Amino acid sequence: GVQGKKVLSKPNLKEDDDKSGPIFIIVPNGKEQRMKEEKGLKVLKWNFTTPRDEYIEQLKTQMSTCVAKWLQDEMFHADFQHHNKALAVMIEVSLSL
Repeated sequence: GVQGKKVLSKPNLKEDDDKSGPIFIIVPNGKEQRMKEEKGLKVLKWNFTTPRDEYIEQLKTQMSTCVAKWLQDEMFHADFQHHNKALAVMIEVSLSL
């Protein structure tokens, strides 16, 4: 699977870029917890065309418990080519499930 692959375009990976673990982490009852938080107004509700910074930060925080750090870094990178790489990895992993 993808989990053990190293990115060839970055031969000098930092320790933070370790890609050996799982990219998705199952959070038991995660969806139900999110719905409770929305109802209790503990989180910002997503209803807009372009997200403000606080929405992006909230999403990063929420994803930190269920997505590998290196994948999240790719997803939120300023260069959209990194977004494409993240999507390719997620598609490849989902097809192998």
